[in-house]
Amino acid sequence: GGVGKTTLVKHIHNRILQKMPHVKVYWVTVSQDFSIKKLQDDIAKIARLQFLDENEEQRATILHQHLVGKKTILILDDVWKCIHLEKLGSPHRIEGCKFIITSRSLEVCRQMECQELFKVKTLNENEAWDLFKENLLLHGHTVLTEDIEKKAKKLAKKCGGLPLALNTVAASMRGVNDGHIWSNAIKNFRNSSLQMEDLENNVFEILKFSYNRLTDPSLKECFLYCCLYPDDAQIKKDEIIIKFIAEGLCGDIDEGHSILKKLVDVFLLEGGEWYVKMHDLMREMALKISKFMVKFELVEIPEENIGPLNWREFP
Repeated sequence: GGVGKTTLVKHIHNRILQKMPHVKVYWVTVSQDFSIKKLQDDIAKIARLQFLDENEEQRATILHQHLVGKKTILILDDVWKCIHLEKLGSPHRIEGCKFIITSRSLEVCRQMECQELFKVKTLNENEAWDLFKENLLLHGHTVLTEDIEKKAKKLAKKCGGLPLALNTVAASMRGVNDGHIWSNAIKNFRNSSLQMEDLENNVFEILKFSYNRLTDPSLKECFLYCCLYPDDAQIKKDEIIIKFIAEGLCGDIDEGHSILKKLVDVFLLEGGEWYVKMHDLMREMALKISKFMVKFELVEIPEENIGPLNWREFP
């Protein structure tokens, strides 16, 4: 995760819209907690179809009939397990209809009969440094002396070529012009760990580093609060700020907007005009942190299908 699959497909999506206006493009985010009914509803909404009381098979027939005879591209982003495309109208069997999926699993791609497989590679050392430096120097608050550049390259290298990690870590170090702080950051980076499965350790360690760099406790608490929304949810800014205020996490609307902007600026949240989102890896990390931090009656926080819950006390 965090290698840039969704970003790459967004670029492809936008190019298709620009260069091929006659082609219909349907983008659906799948995520871990998907259901066939929800996917059918999402596609129908984009296609401006309306279901009544049909079952899954009848819905699939309606989708199939809609797709036949059209130039269509169906994009399924963030697929975690095999989806039977027959339930979505069999786009892979319709002439003129193509589908693109993104997934962390090569096996899922094979199970879904993908004809072309493309592995998104991590950035090489020079590309990684260019991206890290671009975000580090944004707004012009960082002076890249020879000593700081050497340490910044060392920190960038620890991000393993992952764009999400490079963006997040660089943003968290933006404006730091003290070599001692850079040295300490490198040391903390090496020692931090959430003690997760070996396969996940590296990327979560990197992301937790950026979380730990937040100096204002309110930023940390508001960031963790966002993970209580479902995976890939577009969280309305006005709605969540009201909840921040109700929970005592911020004082007023203006402070709430300021907190969200700061979290977006350091890439811990993704921002739109009226909403914020959590990258799925950020949400996974926040849920894991919350299990240790939140004093709550539940043994653990449910990971899926949850709305905002009340939580107040932190150690």
